[in-house]
Amino acid sequence: MRVLMLMRGCPGCGKSTFIEYMGWKPYTVSPDEIRMMVGSLSQNLDGDDGISQSNESYVWDKVYELLNKRFEIGAFTVLDATNSKTEEMSRLKNLAIKYKYRIYLIDMTGIPKEIVRERNKYRSPAYKVVPDEVIERQYARFKTNKIPNGINVIPFSDMESTAEKVDQALQIKPLDLSKYKQIIHVGDIHGCATVLKEAVPEIDPDSFYIFCGDYLDRGLENAEVAKIMLSWSQLPNVLLLEGNHEHWLNMYGRGQEIPSKVFREYTQRELLENGIMPNEIHKLYRKCAQMAFYKFDGKIVGVSHGGLASLSQFRYTTNTSDYIRGVGKYEDITQIINHANEDMGDSGIFYQVCGHRNPYQMPIQNGQFFLLEGGIENGGSLRMAVLTHDGWETKEFKNTVYREHSISTYGTGYRDESDNSIVNQMRSNPYIEEKAYNNISAFNFNRQAFRKGIWDKQTMRARGLFINTDTEEIIARGYSKFFNIDERNETSLPALTMNMQFPVQVYKKENGYLGILSYDKENDDLLFCSKSSLISDHVEWFKEIFEKTNCCKSAALEEVKKGYSLIFEIVDPVRDPHIIKYATPELYLLDIVKNDLTDTYQSYDYVQKVSELLHCKCKEHVATITNAKNLVDFVLTAQKENYQYNGKFIEGFVFEDKDHYRVKLKTDYYLMWKKLRSIIPSIKKHGRLLSSSMCHNPTMIYFYQFVKEYIEKHPEDIPDIITLRDMFENSNKGEQQ
Repeated sequence: MRVLMLMRGCPGCGKSTFIEYMGWKPYTVSPDEIRMMVGSLSQNLDGDDGISQSNESYVWDKVYELLNKRFEIGAFTVLDATNSKTEEMSRLKNLAIKYKYRIYLIDMTGIPKEIVRERNKYRSPAYKVVPDEVIERQYARFKTNKIPNGINVIPFSDMESTAEKVDQALQIKPLDLSKYKQIIHVGDIHGCATVLKEAVPEIDPDSFYIFCGDYLDRGLENAEVAKIMLSWSQLPNVLLLEGNHEHWLNMYGRGQEIPSKVFREYTQRELLENGIMPNEIHKLYRKCAQMAFYKFDGKIVGVSHGGLASLSQFRYTTNTSDYIRGVGKYEDITQIINHANEDMGDSGIFYQVCGHRNPYQMPIQNGQFFLLEGGIENGGSLRMAVLTHDGWETKEFKNTVYREHSISTYGTGYRDESDNSIVNQMRSNPYIEEKAYNNISAFNFNRQAFRKGIWDKQTMRARGLFINTDTEEIIARGYSKFFNIDERNETSLPALTMNMQFPVQVYKKENGYLGILSYDKENDDLLFCSKSSLISDHVEWFKEIFEKTNCCKSAALEEVKKGYSLIFEIVDPVRDPHIIKYATPELYLLDIVKNDLTDTYQSYDYVQKVSELLHCKCKEHVATITNAKNLVDFVLTAQKENYQYNGKFIEGFVFEDKDHYRVKLKTDYYLMWKKLRSIIPSIKKHGRLLSSSMCHNPTMIYFYQFVKEYIEKHPEDIPDIITLRDMFENSNKGEQQ
């Protein structure tokens, strides 16, 4: 928990001995240990070895660096130092205020000077012995340097009684809430005010409310939720817990730059537009507790945002980050619940409640563990667990005010729905570019849209969209823009488990470029398109591979005359090598889509039949996923380092639900080698990497060294990444990694 324990006393008084007695060694920051690391031992005037004091500025810089790191995760921390100066303790107090820490001080200055001097003579190891004048100087300083207000002082008497005082001060004892008629636990709110007001229309003074954290962010009604929670936080029967999204509130309240794009562009803007200033949000953050631990009618309940594997972890030495984010990884909640239930037994006395994570869409009650994360920001539910004198009740309130998962409005996307002309709409959108080929224009989102993340219906559809500008007839189209898993808020794994319509089909993603085949009415012939172009090398290669693979032109014409586009993945390992190695050029029929804006697709069975008629390959169906748990399990497996599908490295997978909503997943292997491909221009131009962070594992480091040496020897003859990788894997460096 957020507790800083200071030891105050001169060398030899027993500070380290008491720390050992309390079992605090794993939680201790010791300046003496740092002094030993940087300065070793040095001789004093008596010729004896002592701890060097020559690097004090560096030592204390390191001490504060360590304290800041520990405070960031809310680690219980003991500072084993003399703490003799008021100035030093005030600095520590300011740091504690910043991180919401309480400070306690074990005051050992009451031990008589003569006893300390005697103990000092026999300290072990001998280099810890200090001259008598050091002890005299410290005792004089203790008299003149007072302990600042706000620090809780525990006078030292003896080991046993002082330890008892510490336990009384720090031990987490359950708060007795039995006087209330019920305890209402409320799950993650995420800026969803409408459903919050439905679930909790007012605060009942006879009930006690515990809100489990994540009050703002991701939802559409953040300002209103902020006002509600600010009001409720002042009530004696309301306890707010800190969730992981409260980190943004703390940063916002302090005027710090927030790394979260969603918070900056939406939550922060909404707060400011509604006159909710950072100082108010900081007050809300300061009201948040780390956890709740209470008793009610003989029941003992532990409540946190993230969830712990055992009630025994509700102790003062537990990191605050464990309460907030939970132990283990996000997806480990099943194991956490199972272990917690085993730990609590079946007596019906012990219970645990948390929010934060529910990737498998588990119910609220799981044995004696209550899970209150309901995907509220993605159209799920606000969950509640209510403990009455008659037992437990669970409630769910469906949220109807949320950002639709399929169309995100990040940025300031432009759209004029008043103009029925699709061409005019496209041309008036500053984030869409046009390439004209006489009366046919290719529309695509531009670099600015991609860079700023401006995705509305138009920019997402303008991806390989070919329109006859005279008739406004769509003559060819590819996929609407879709995203990687975890690339955006709506494609996070929790959001997908909530919003994808099962069953979800999984297809292998081939590593080539996209080609679109449609119908040229004027010439009664096939129309080949690629990369938003009708005339390019990639279009010519597409035509050539189509002919060389003996694709049936007549069958293709018959299909596209029906008003559909055939979407292909084109693999050309010679002229257009990517990351994954292929032996020969291939065409993979991916989908057949109607030439309009309805996102109407032919069935996979039909696509298979057409691929057979065309004499080309069809995209490979990998799996049918029927529930959230299976989806999470599949994704986590495919995300493992060096994952292989059927013994081969691949680019990844495409997931498609029954409404044709799509997301994609790139494998670790593909992403690593794509990144390694990007280092080649830097080495060629500068002779080195401009950023060492580009290589973060042994394979990448060895490959960098290999490529650097190769380019030095062959600056004008640099092969593609696949050839380089083959050469590397057959080299000594490749064998080393």
